[in-house]
Amino acid sequence: MPVTFTKKLWAVALYSSPVIAALAVTPLFIVNRYTNPQYIISVLLMTGLVLYMWGINILLYYILTRQKKAGKPARYIYSYLLAVICSVLVVTWIFEMHL
Repeated sequence: MPVTFTKKLWAVALYSSPVIAALAVTPLFIVNRYTNPQYIISVLLMTGLVLYMWGINILLYYILTRQKKAGKPARYIYSYLLAVICSVLVVTWIFEMHL
C-alpha cells in the first residue's frame, strides 16, 4: 500500500508545486514590479524548492510507514523539524550569496 500511495503523493506534488510557487511569488512581483523573465525564474526556483520539500516529506512517509514503529505524531514532528532546518539553510545560503 505505501508504494501506490507514494505514487499518488508524487502526482499531487508534481501538479500542485507550480501552483503553490506561483501563489507564493506573485505578490512580491506585483508590489515590486519586476520583469517577466525574473518572475518566470522565480517561479521555477520556488517550484524546485516546493518539490524538494514534497520529496523530503514523501520519503519520510515512506520510511516511517515501512518501519511501522513511529506513529503520526512522530511523522509530523520529523516533518516540521526537517522543514525548519531546510528553510533555515536555504535562507542562510541566499543571504550569504546576495548580501
